[in-house]
Amino acid sequence: MAVSIKSVPSAIRLHREMASLYRGTVDERIMAGAPDIKLIVTDGDGCMLPLGSLPDRKLVKKLSVAMRLGMGYTDLALVTANSYGSECVRLASKIGITAYFEMGNKMLHEGEVSLRVGADDMEFLRMHARPVLDRLLLSEFPEYTRSILPQGVTAMSCPIPASVDVTHFSSRVEGIIANGADRSLSDKLLVSGSSDRFVYVTFKGSGKAEVLEGLLRGRERGSVMYVGDGAADIPAFKAVAGHGGLCIAPENAEPEVKRLLQGLETGIVYPKADTECLWEVISAVITARMRAARQ
Repeated sequence: MAVSIKSVPSAIRLHREMASLYRGTVDERIMAGAPDIKLIVTDGDGCMLPLGSLPDRKLVKKLSVAMRLGMGYTDLALVTANSYGSECVRLASKIGITAYFEMGNKMLHEGEVSLRVGADDMEFLRMHARPVLDRLLLSEFPEYTRSILPQGVTAMSCPIPASVDVTHFSSRVEGIIANGADRSLSDKLLVSGSSDRFVYVTFKGSGKAEVLEGLLRGRERGSVMYVGDGAADIPAFKAVAGHGGLCIAPENAEPEVKRLLQGLETGIVYPKADTECLWEVISAVITARMRAARQ
């Protein structure tokens, strides 16, 4: 159940705070595009929910009131990987927004949760793909160490050896998957992105881009904004940019994300971190939408 406006000391004060953030928005492209934004989609882990931290209760209250104030003007949706899925869905419920989260190689709506979904995919990663890929990479890169596969996450993180160039290592991982003798790897997996420390491998046709493509379908060009901070958000950023929408990353986003957005016409690296970035961007969009409607 979303928090009622009455449960927050002053919705009027919050409205004034949002208006102030709107006036102080640092990027003219946000100011120019905000009146057209009808849907904001945010990454869950890292933007809505800071990694390794408990939910910001103040932010949850503020967002729940903001979405009530902006009802009919702008919608908000959340997408996340399943390692943070349950916590993010609880947050989404409190705020009163839709949540999508990854289970296995499927992105599910919050009402379609099944603990059985994705079990076969996790088994494939843990028992087959991971040992095969690790063995092949170790044979080519003696300094390579074992890939990381967190519990419940359907993506492997392959550590980049210190003496190896990021681009070269990423291309070799792609080559091993696509052209190796084990066809099950090329049939199911792809390189989804990289950072300074890791190359990320996940399932084809999975995750956030698939959700974004569905959400973009039938919507006006430039009417969707995406906020994310990690390599797993890159396909979603590309989908939104292709639709003319704004792509926002906080200042502490992964280097690969910053490089991508700096090269996109509608990409913006916002000079605030994590939840502060998300709150300021949402405030600017809702305020702009409300003002445009009154004109």
